[in-house]
Amino acid sequence: MDTRSKIISVADVMQLFDGMSLRFVRGTFDPLLAAHAQELVDAVQPDVKLVVIVDPGVDPILPVRARAELVAGVRAVDYVLPLEPGEGFEASSTVDLVAAHNARLAGLIDHVKRRA
Repeated sequence: MDTRSKIISVADVMQLFDGMSLRFVRGTFDPLLAAHAQELVDAVQPDVKLVVIVDPGVDPILPVRARAELVAGVRAVDYVLPLEPGEGFEASSTVDLVAAHNARLAGLIDHVKRRA
């Protein structure tokens, strides 16, 4: 299965999923860590499609498209919505993981610096 088929646009969300039960999770996933994948698995709800919004982030390590492809590889994820810089998308019930991801990235950078 080509998981890249899970990657959709804002227009796709508006057209394809009108009336469907969706759960949105927002994060940078830069880089995608095992803890991120576990958070996505934990976000799954019965009979609700999980849509992951990949934020562009500030000074990213990986391009947003690469991060979207990695997130799409997580089995629990139904769809991935990558956002380009300046592009926005708001949903009323979004679980926002950006702050937690930024803290993890800072910890990872510190760890790499200590090991170098």
